[in-house]
Amino acid sequence: MALTEARPSRFELRAFFKVLLVATLAELLIFAFLVGVHAALPAGSLREAADFAGITLSFTSIATLLAGVAYAWKGFPKYRPAILFLLLVTGSTLVAHLYIINTPSLPSCRDLLKGVDGCIMDESYYVPAAQVMLNGTQCGPGVANCNPEHPFLSKALIAAGIAAFGNAAWSWRILNVLLGTFCLPLLFVLVLRVSRSIWVASLSLALLGLDVMFFTQSSAALLDVPMVFFALLAFVLYFYNVSYWKLDRFTVAGILLGLSALSKETAIFLMATLATYHVAAGEGGRKLRLVCAAEMVVVTAGVFFLGLQAYDSLLARAAFPSFLDQIHYILAYGASLTGPGWSYGSGTLITPLSWITYYGPVVYYPSSTATYYGVTNLLETWTVYIWVPLAAYATWKVFKPRWWGLERFGFVDTESRAFTGRTKMALLSLIWFLWNYVPYVVLWIYGRVTYPFYIVPALPAVAMGASYFLTLKPVPRYVALLYVAGAFFFFFVYFPDKSFLPEWLRAAIGK
Repeated sequence: MALTEARPSRFELRAFFKVLLVATLAELLIFAFLVGVHAALPAGSLREAADFAGITLSFTSIATLLAGVAYAWKGFPKYRPAILFLLLVTGSTLVAHLYIINTPSLPSCRDLLKGVDGCIMDESYYVPAAQVMLNGTQCGPGVANCNPEHPFLSKALIAAGIAAFGNAAWSWRILNVLLGTFCLPLLFVLVLRVSRSIWVASLSLALLGLDVMFFTQSSAALLDVPMVFFALLAFVLYFYNVSYWKLDRFTVAGILLGLSALSKETAIFLMATLATYHVAAGEGGRKLRLVCAAEMVVVTAGVFFLGLQAYDSLLARAAFPSFLDQIHYILAYGASLTGPGWSYGSGTLITPLSWITYYGPVVYYPSSTATYYGVTNLLETWTVYIWVPLAAYATWKVFKPRWWGLERFGFVDTESRAFTGRTKMALLSLIWFLWNYVPYVVLWIYGRVTYPFYIVPALPAVAMGASYFLTLKPVPRYVALLYVAGAFFFFFVYFPDKSFLPEWLRAAIGK
C-alpha cells in the first residue's frame, strides 16, 4: 500500500518538474526576445514586460531547481548520496563564481577603449555589443560595437542581465555564471543515462567543475558557455527521449542545438557530434537513423536561420538585409583571422597541439586582487592520450566486421553489436572530442588563428573520457580519488582570487 501511494506523488513531481523546466526555458527566450524588441522599438510597455519576465524567470528558475531535486530525491532513493554530491559540487561552484563575480568592476567595458582595463578578456567586445543592443542602435557599415561576426543570443543574454539588474559587472556576468553552473548537473544526468553508473557520472561532474578554462569562461560575459549549455541540454533530452507536444526528441534536440548555434556559430560541431552518434549507435535501421539525424540537422539549421533573420530585421537591416548576408560576413570574418595567434613565455606559440600537451596559462585579466587564467586543467587534458585510444578500441570491437561468425549461416549475432553503457560512453566521448578538436587542427594547418579557449566545447568530453579511463576495472578506486585531488590542487592554484589565504601560503604557491 505504501508503495502504491508513493507512486502518484513521484509522477506528479515529475510532471510538475517537466512543466517548470519548459516554462523556464520559454521565459528565458521570451526575456531575451523582449529585450531585443525593446531595443529596436523602444516602448515603455515593452520595458515593463521585459522587467516582469526577468522577475518571473528568477522565480521559475529557483522553483525548477527545487522541483528537480525533490523529484530525484523522492523517486530515486538509491541516488540520494549522488544527489548530495551533485548539490555539493554545484553549490560550491556557484558560491565560487559569486565570490569573484564583481571583480573587475567598472561601469562599462568601454572604459577599455580609454586605456582602463575593466574587462575579462573578450568582455571588451561583448558587453559593449550588449549595450548597443539595449540602446537600439541599428548596426550598419561603420557602426562600432555591433559585433556581427558572431550570432546574437549570448550577447542578448548579457543584455538581458543588464536590463534586469542594471549596468554593473555582476549583472552582465550573472546569466553566464548560472548557465555555466547548470552545465555541471546536466553533464551528470547525461553521463548517468549513458553509462548507467553513478560513479562515472560523479567523476565527470567533478572533473568538469575543476577545469580552470571552463570555470573562467563561465565567470565572464563570454560566448562559449551558453553555447555549451544549450547543447548539453539538447544531449540530455535526446538521451532521455524527451518529447513535447507533437515534437519528438530529434526536433526538441534540434531546437536547442539551434539556440546553441545562435549563441556561437561553432556549435555546428556539437550538432555534428549528436548527429554522428545517432547515425552510429541510434535505434532502428541505418536508413531510419540517417533520416532522424537529418531531421535534427534541418531543425537546427531552421532555428539558426530564423533567429539570425529576426535579429537582422530588428537591429541590422542596413548591414544585413537577410540572414545569408550575416552568415557570409561571419564566414569571411573567420577566414580573415590569420597569423600566429597567442603565445606565452618568450614567444612560444599556442597551437591546437599545445592544448593537449602544454602551454603557459594565458592571463585574461591581471590585478592585485583577482587574476583570471585561460588554461585547461592539464591533468585532465593529458588523459586524452590514454582514453582516446581505449575508447577507439572499445568502439572498434563493436563495429569491426565479423566475417566468420555464425551470422553467415543465418544466426543472429547478439553479442558483437551489443552496446553496453560503457561502450556508449566511450563512443560518445570519442565522437564529441574529435568533432570539437580535430577541425581546429585542420584550421591551424591552413593558417587560421586558433585560440586556446576554442577547446571549451570539448571539455565535457574530456571530463567524460577521463572518467571512462579512471573507472576501468584494472584501475583501483583510490587512483581516481587521488586524481581528483590532483585536479583540485591544479584548479586551486589557478583560482582567480586567493585573497582569503594567508600571505605566507599565497607566497608559497606563487599567487
